[in-house]
Amino acid sequence: MDLDEQNQHNTIADLSSSYPAHSTLISHLQTFLTTYPPPFIYITDTFTPRTTSTVLKSLLSSLHSQSLQPHGPTTPLPRIAHAWVNAVATFNSRIFFDTVLNDLVGWEPKWEDGCENWAPEGSGGGAGGMRYNENLDTFLHGLRAVYSHLEVQEKVEEPSAFKAKGRGRGRGRGTGKGKGKEKVEETKGGKRDVRMVVVVEKAERLREALPDLVVPLTRLAELSRTPITVILLSSVRWEDIKPPLGASSEPYYFDVPPPNRDSTIRVLTAHNPNPLYSHFISTLYSVCSPFTTDPDELQYIAASRWPAFVQAILSEFVDDDGGQPLNIDDIQVPEETRIRWLRQFTPTFTSALDVLYPRIKSATDLARPSPDDHSVDEGEDKKSISQLPRMQKFILVAAFLASTNPAKSDMRMFARGKDERKRRRRKSVNATPKKGGGAVKIPQRLLGPIPFPLDRLVAILGCLLLENDPPPPERAADFEHESEYTEVEVNRVAVMSSITSLTASHLLQRTSPPDRLDGPPMYRCGVGYEIALELSRDVGIILGDLLWEA
Repeated sequence: MDLDEQNQHNTIADLSSSYPAHSTLISHLQTFLTTYPPPFIYITDTFTPRTTSTVLKSLLSSLHSQSLQPHGPTTPLPRIAHAWVNAVATFNSRIFFDTVLNDLVGWEPKWEDGCENWAPEGSGGGAGGMRYNENLDTFLHGLRAVYSHLEVQEKVEEPSAFKAKGRGRGRGRGTGKGKGKEKVEETKGGKRDVRMVVVVEKAERLREALPDLVVPLTRLAELSRTPITVILLSSVRWEDIKPPLGASSEPYYFDVPPPNRDSTIRVLTAHNPNPLYSHFISTLYSVCSPFTTDPDELQYIAASRWPAFVQAILSEFVDDDGGQPLNIDDIQVPEETRIRWLRQFTPTFTSALDVLYPRIKSATDLARPSPDDHSVDEGEDKKSISQLPRMQKFILVAAFLASTNPAKSDMRMFARGKDERKRRRRKSVNATPKKGGGAVKIPQRLLGPIPFPLDRLVAILGCLLLENDPPPPERAADFEHESEYTEVEVNRVAVMSSITSLTASHLLQRTSPPDRLDGPPMYRCGVGYEIALELSRDVGIILGDLLWEA
């Protein structure tokens, strides 16, 4: 084994050690791409597709750079040219064709040159040359031109003496004369093979964006008559996007297994060898692994909690000179301190997972240092709700009452007559079970909200406004009764738009489908008892008197 092959194996070995869960994939692809690869490979990764994409990019870049180095005549390696295509970004066939051809030859369109795509030397290029992105047939011609260009370039670049003389703008031409032609003839017998690899990331999007390209991609080597391999990387199985009628060829299947605990922790701690960080990641994985094992998601959560964790530990260690906090890498954290702070930060991992995994907040906002609180700030939600308009506060209180009280209690709780109404509340919370062994009924506000129709919400809202929001003096003379003013207010468009706005903010939850035509829309309150109690105090409502089960 010569030095170049040893360096290549060292690079691949480093990549396999960095991603232990993908070591089998790396070994298989390295063997295939350097020997006789199949024309169509399908890789399925349901758990960590982004990590597999990173591994595949690193592997192809390593093989490409190693294949460009000069090798001895005994162990020649094929030259590997690869193209990386994202099926989300390449939403039409022209962009797809241009991306593949430009990446295979290493061409980058520049704004100064008019963003021209690659064209072989002597074809004219631009508008006067042949366009390889018109249709599938021209794309196949472009692949043959790329293969010829890479093959001629390989024959010219092989002798190091010729490379030292410089080639100027004639680099890569296959129609040269004189000494250039003599050099091509001299290296023709010892030329290396050229392998082209096209990787399509998020291949499941091809079924929607470019369905006509799925079958040609599976038979690209057959159609173009070039040594090209197509690798489709997806998070769904091939059976879900396979074209009907058996038009596509069968791929070489490869399923990436889910990463285990050790491999995930090794990936997360690769950039930070601090033992304290290893314990931190291990605790984080134990808390978040039931929900996600994606290293990218876990790293995102760790980035939001690690600064606060370090700041909390550094607060116990100060310099002898100025009393400034030390660097975490310069101190030896005792075992008791580490366990105590990890136990204190464990609840914040779940809170961070709740807001970071659905991207409700960013890791930057969550990582801002707070000297008094090292947990997720839960008071921001209450602060934002307290800033709602007055009518929306009434709507939320009415929604909470509609989700908590049974419908049969509305007449007793909100009806008005000649005499002052009498509200009855069941005292089932403190009731003792019967001697026969009956169970105590749990209040509805502890069981969760129940759905209610829109007309019931409007009716309760009208009762609350009638009792707690009298008409202003300048408008009271326009109505004979206060109920007339309330009826006008609850039927305004602003009230319905406020309900829609609260639904969009998830403070109200619509339970019925939007396209349902029969019956009124159904809603459910999205705020808890404490927030409803705070809102009722803001608008002057005694919430306890309106609850059927206190």
